[in-house]
Amino acid sequence: MPVAPDGDDKYEIRITRLSIAPPSEQLFSEQCTDIELQDEAAGEFVVVRQKSGCVDVNPQEIQVDVLEWPAMKQAIDYLLSESRNH
Repeated sequence: MPVAPDGDDKYEIRITRLSIAPPSEQLFSEQCTDIELQDEAAGEFVVVRQKSGCVDVNPQEIQVDVLEWPAMKQAIDYLLSESRNH
């Protein structure tokens, strides 16, 4: 896996968005999920967003506070371990 660039003494390079999709899908596909780090002046939070199949409909998203994520991840991991598809 490539190493993320780190910038120089004047600028840092931050990765703030990752996209997950099947290899054959485009970034605008409804099968593409964007995970983004945002800050609206009240601290950073994570946004998980998926596009809908309709052009006129806004993407569906959840916003997760950085401090909330560990508990949310633990709950998600637990539910996935209980899934019949596991």
